[in-house]
Amino acid sequence: MKLFELRRTEDESGVSGTGTVAQGVIFDSGVCVLTWLTEHTSVAIYENIEKVRLIHGHNGKTKVIQIADCDHEQMNRIWDSDAQNKYPPPEWLLLFAEKDLKGEDS
Repeated sequence: MKLFELRRTEDESGVSGTGTVAQGVIFDSGVCVLTWLTEHTSVAIYENIEKVRLIHGHNGKTKVIQIADCDHEQMNRIWDSDAQNKYPPPEWLLLFAEKDLKGEDS
């Protein structure tokens, strides 16, 4: 797995702002998951990192910056750190995970 950020130098839409606006992970399969750190949060899944660049790159005004290669042990340490408090999972995700752990239907 590889972790990355989207860093934006200019906000064409006036919605996401500038600086680090999103974080993501590239799985070994090449599939990417991206979450926005802006007021209007969302999570999206992309076929590969090139799709992320194509959709969100805005002609070079947003860069994909790789921040780490991680194995599962490193990911657990990251999750156990202050990031868990800074970016808690949304309530709907917690409810979904709780149902899944109990073996309930979604």
